[in-house]
Amino acid sequence: MRFHTCPLELPNHGVSLCALHKRMDDVLSCMEEALRSTTLAELLSNPNPGILLRNDPESGETDSAPCAKG
Repeated sequence: MRFHTCPLELPNHGVSLCALHKRMDDVLSCMEEALRSTTLAELLSNPNPGILLRNDPESGETDSAPCAKG
């Protein structure tokens, strides 16, 4: 979600973003553009599958949340 007004709802900021929130909004904009220009074919052709997004019954591997405490 992009920032259009102060996310802290500080009344004196109005519609002007401080330097930090402007930088964060710029990063979000770049992320949106990167995802918008990415095709499913590009994602599927990546030789590095990364972390599984589903259980794989053939290999016995299952999803695990990287930050989960167990």
